[in-house]
Amino acid sequence: MKSRPRGRLFHADEFTLSEFTGSRLTGLVLWQDPDNGEAVVVHIKIDRRPWQRFFLDAGFGTWEDWGELEPGGEVIEDPDIVEAIDKLQEFGIADAVIRRIFCEPCANNARIVIELDGGARVILQPTEPEILGSPSELVMLRP
Repeated sequence: MKSRPRGRLFHADEFTLSEFTGSRLTGLVLWQDPDNGEAVVVHIKIDRRPWQRFFLDAGFGTWEDWGELEPGGEVIEDPDIVEAIDKLQEFGIADAVIRRIFCEPCANNARIVIELDGGARVILQPTEPEILGSPSELVMLRP
């Protein structure tokens, strides 16, 4: 089943994606710079939905839906520039139920939070929140 791409859904320092509440997380791929580990873009697969992608840019959180695009399809696929890391397996959160997804201000930047049942959180956040446009990192916090 092909879904119609909706494009860029948000580019702001604050937003909520309530449409995914109660859905299962089935994919989480981080594209990062192999030299410094900086998060470039994150792809997320939510059951019965197309792949979505999100990233931080110039102090804002960005969330996009490009339809049936597979992770990396629009990212430069040169391993010297970016590498893909399967965070779903690394974090041990396959089929976790999403409680909510939101973006909130974080000092001079924003951060995107995926809150899971049980209280665990996957967070795309700036490494230095006080510095506008700081590099990003994807972290997992458990209760």
